[in-house]
Amino acid sequence: MADFSQLFMSAAFGQITGWVNIGVNLIVSTLVGGLVLLVILQILSRAWGESVSTSNTFLVVLLINLINLVGILGFVSLALPGAPMLIIPILVWIILIKAFFRSMGWLHAIAVGIIGWLVSTMIVPGLVSVVMGLVPV
Repeated sequence: MADFSQLFMSAAFGQITGWVNIGVNLIVSTLVGGLVLLVILQILSRAWGESVSTSNTFLVVLLINLINLVGILGFVSLALPGAPMLIIPILVWIILIKAFFRSMGWLHAIAVGIIGWLVSTMIVPGLVSVVMGLVPV
């Protein structure tokens, strides 16, 4: 009987540890991705002379991280079978950028969406792994 209780407790704490790791990863990736998106927005805003309020930057990144974590893009791809899987995440980025930064022009939103998607798939994961190495979990 003691073996079953030990097995049950280890499985329960293993699940809790997994959820904590997911939560910490979500927080760290939102902070790192938000900082990177903030830099991108500031650079492109100055380059195009457009004034953009960056108060929603971290919220956009959190929403995109949640969409990726839950797997919503898989469901969207089922609804749009003819669309390549490369275009759907870029469209999500563009739509969320335009929705949260209403004063931004469409050309600027498209550029930020494409650059944000590229950076979030190529650079941010490396930065997150570096920061996660510093976070004790």
